[in-house]
Amino acid sequence: MTSPPEATSDPTASRRRGVGFTKAGAAGGRMGTAYNRPMDKGFPLLLVNLLATWFLAGLIWMVQLVHYPLFARVGAPEWQAFHTEHMRMITVIIAPMMFIEALSAAALVFVAREYPPQARLCVWIAAALVLSNWLVTAGVAVPLHNRLGEGLDVAVVDRLVAVNWLRTAGWTLRGLLLAFVTWKVVQAIPRASSASGPLSA
Repeated sequence: MTSPPEATSDPTASRRRGVGFTKAGAAGGRMGTAYNRPMDKGFPLLLVNLLATWFLAGLIWMVQLVHYPLFARVGAPEWQAFHTEHMRMITVIIAPMMFIEALSAAALVFVAREYPPQARLCVWIAAALVLSNWLVTAGVAVPLHNRLGEGLDVAVVDRLVAVNWLRTAGWTLRGLLLAFVTWKVVQAIPRASSASGPLSA
């Protein structure tokens, strides 16, 4: 009579049967472990990108609905000093966050190569929206602000408000996409952990 196989005491054996994002990972083997590694290492990066994006989204909505519409109500004598201070102060706030967002978004593209297809696609679209926001900022918003720096022009203010909807939509969509990616990653992390099983014999 053949005796049943003994339970292995190898602490890494259960880990090698880890669940990944794909069917191959779910079945076990090296693929599951490979898919789990970017989850652990890339999650802080994803959170940085998510928080930076939602900070900028909140800021741009405030600027769009409150700040820019009030430009037209500033008197001509006070306009020059007001606009100069606005540009100085808003740049100190928004520029560092835009750089943090852009750098973390670029790094996330590489980490997301191991993400499930839906999440990976969302990361790529979100990265493209970073580029779009930068192009609108540098190519349209900054030149309009330069014109306003020469003097108050209500028509230019109206154009700035209209164009800024592109950035408002871009950052809002980025925030929603990254929230979805975060949800997918958080869902998968417990599966990766539970697949490890007990480490003792």
